[in-house]
Amino acid sequence: LSFEKVSRLSTIGLFPHISVIRSGSGPGPEIVFLRNDFILSFLDVRARTSISLFGYQEHELALGEWSQQTGPIAFFQIQYDRYTRERFFGLGNQSLESDESDFFSENFRVSINFGYAWHHFFRVFGTVEHYAVHIDNGHDPDLPGTLDKFADASVPGLRKQPDFIRTALSFALDLRDYPEEPHYGIYVNASWERFDDRNTNALFDFNRLIFDIRAYLPLFSPARTLAFRGFTSLSYPDANKTVPFYFMDTLGGKDVLRGFETFRFRDRHLLYFAFEYRWELFKYANMVLFYETGKVFHANRDFNLTQLHHDFGWGVRFKNHHRVFLSLEMAFSNEETRFIFRTGSEF
Repeated sequence: LSFEKVSRLSTIGLFPHISVIRSGSGPGPEIVFLRNDFILSFLDVRARTSISLFGYQEHELALGEWSQQTGPIAFFQIQYDRYTRERFFGLGNQSLESDESDFFSENFRVSINFGYAWHHFFRVFGTVEHYAVHIDNGHDPDLPGTLDKFADASVPGLRKQPDFIRTALSFALDLRDYPEEPHYGIYVNASWERFDDRNTNALFDFNRLIFDIRAYLPLFSPARTLAFRGFTSLSYPDANKTVPFYFMDTLGGKDVLRGFETFRFRDRHLLYFAFEYRWELFKYANMVLFYETGKVFHANRDFNLTQLHHDFGWGVRFKNHHRVFLSLEMAFSNEETRFIFRTGSEF
């Protein structure tokens, strides 16, 4: 259950559909069961299982209270993730396409989540989570394994994956007319995360700050909208510690810098901007033109607008009841042209 979506889960039932788990997973079947006031007449239940074309898996169970428009949010969540072919090109904003490799990632998470919602306008949300990670070579037969191609000294966390305690706190202001297909308004999210390495000789203790700003401006009519997103994520390790590569921020794929391969750029910090012009073709479809720019960086002094990567493109998004359920896009960059299939909207 993501922070942005948790307070809007009010539908009840069993929902089989096609989804895309994450960038690079390929599409596959997903089944979601959601029931409000299911146990003891006040506990909400959500169960989800997803399997993708390339063997990715996500399985989740959540139990608690999140269905109120205004009121407390509190739930227990357990999730298992299995990602078979995660792309890795090395670290840094100038990593090379020729260094492409893949790794296998297996994650097991148990969390307690709590917060408060004031309608859909404002939410505060906290998480305490036990996070176990396992990394190995990936399953793509056409690529070398990341553990074989890269040295542990240059890629922190390549052969050591301790368990973590992750603590997070988020605040969100949501003034959009329709959160799943906004025509006007703003959305602002500020988050803090703390990752504590549970090993005796802890190497990977760090803090992360995340800021996400989205704005939507109608052009003479709700059928035409200019959309903007500014996003930054900044990770700060403790003294003599570092950030493991699998928790570093990435650019590239179906969500950020769509014209580049999935997880094309990776480092401690990330800066990203997106601009879209959307217009309604008819009741159930929108056209979109987009431009994106961004970079990853290691040093705090590189938080600036130099050495940015760029892409642009266009697409069609299909919708129903103010919710985008399918996006088909073409994205162009200096490295490649990519076709994007996504269930849901971009932002």
